[in-house]
Amino acid sequence: MKTLIDPTAADKIEAAHPRLRAGEWGGTHTVCMMSALVRGAGGIQDCVTAGWPEWLAELNVSMFDANVGAECEETARYQFALDVAYAVQVPRDYDKARDLFLIATLDRAKKHDTAGLCQHVIGLLHRRIAGQDVADAMTATFSAAHDAAFSAAHAAADSDAYAAAHAAARVAARAARVAAHAARAAADSASRQNLIAALNAA
Repeated sequence: MKTLIDPTAADKIEAAHPRLRAGEWGGTHTVCMMSALVRGAGGIQDCVTAGWPEWLAELNVSMFDANVGAECEETARYQFALDVAYAVQVPRDYDKARDLFLIATLDRAKKHDTAGLCQHVIGLLHRRIAGQDVADAMTATFSAAHDAAFSAAHAAADSDAYAAAHAAARVAARAARVAAHAARAAADSASRQNLIAALNAA
């Protein structure tokens, strides 16, 4: 189902541009991305009340606050906020956007996943986008992914393999909120681009 969040979102970000700051919800002189989009917001739940999917609000906060190694972090943050704002000005299927973002995130991690769990979860996400009920398969995959993450942690051989398996486990366990958590460890310019692409494709 497609939902319209805010047809004036881009105007809000443009108006707030001189006052946008990372790492704080804002006050009299500053605002963060989400408090610019949801006037008066002091936390994620205020954004959810205003109609934002919780996973997207959480992810926006993480990605806006992140230092991604850009030549000018403030400019990169502003562009990210503006791109998201334009994306939410038209109706989108936010469940599909979440799954597309998760697919992109796991696709980046799968090269470190010796158990092949990321690819398996990617397949399940594609099936869910196509309308299939994969809840039981996700639950079963969670157990396998959790065990793989545990083994990788104890082997201590490859932290990237652990992160990949752990991400797959989180996707399988709690798909509705996991996007923010799956990308937090790798909040970079590619993750920002993947989110914008997922929103625009939904």
